Amino acid sequence: MIEDFDTGRRLVLARKLRGYTQESILGEPGFPGINVKTLRRWERQGVNLTRLEEVAQFFNTEIWAFTEERLSEEDFKSLIAYPESIGHYKSRYGQQARLPASAPQVADPLKNLYRRAYFLVIEQNLVGLKALLTSQPFPIDFPNEEGWTLLMWAAHHGALPVASFLLTQGAKPGLAEKAGLTPLICAAARDHLPVIELLIPELPELNQADSAGWSALTWAAANNHPASLSALMRAGARTNQPDHRGELPLHRSLRQNFGEITQELLNPKHPHPSDPNALEATGESPLSLAVQLRQPEACRWLIQAGAKPDQVTANGLSPLERARKTANPAILSILE
Repeated sequence: MIEDFDTGRRLVLARKLRGYTQESILGEPGFPGINVKTLRRWERQGVNLTRLEEVAQFFNTEIWAFTEERLSEEDFKSLIAYPESIGHYKSRYGQQARLPASAPQVADPLKNLYRRAYFLVIEQNLVGLKALLTSQPFPIDFPNEEGWTLLMWAAHHGALPVASFLLTQGAKPGLAEKAGLTPLICAAARDHLPVIELLIPELPELNQADSAGWSALTWAAANNHPASLSALMRAGARTNQPDHRGELPLHRSLRQNFGEITQELLNPKHPHPSDPNALEATGESPLSLAVQLRQPEACRWLIQAGAKPDQVTANGLSPLERARKTANPAILSILE
């Protein structure tokens, strides 16, 4: 949380300027999925750091508008009313040229330094970050209350030069925050391919999973990021690693009808392509699932990868038997 910052007050101003009540804004597409209790806390204490980007995007502006201490209330209102004017205000306040003039102090000097560094990371201000971190001692892997390090933020925002600099300073790429997210997972979930390629050689383990059992590869597949998925597979990431519910990336891709992801997961050029006959915890096979979902192209890719049409699944039917029951000529011709 930003304890002594006025992000909460600015959220109130922005909400009221746009004509929203505390209840009505929660149902708006693009606004973070929170409840009234959380919104009231944000407006009173400040917006959670991990959600501030979503809030700023909802109001069609940048995080800077909520965090620049020198920005007056009137200027903030004008910025919310005319988002295209942000370049003018950033130039006026010299945001690109120097650090905030007077960052408020908190009880822990390291927390204060971390917060200043955080804003430089998300602004991708490498010059300012270098100046700050070389001016005084700072543990490069110092975490915030949620366990996020500066490298995690750099990966989350796709800040390649910043991430590279932090690695040279000794940042550990395998550290995880409280929910198990690592820098690689953060980059894969957001499709930041250059950061993924930077991190891969630094990691002894590409399959580290978060608290839900999702690896970086799982995140890339679930969010329909073929390029990121391909990079992870080329490096040897495992595709047959189930999450804590026993779900596999291939099955999830079929359910979401992500054709390019399904093809890439089955690509035999990679060290560990998906097993076309792997069963989920429910006993469902990929081919049986593709038949149920009426996906002839996916059935073709699975057969080419070695899927067995006569493999009996949990419901006692093989994919071929299921295809005959549904009388789908396109799929039957592939399976027979």
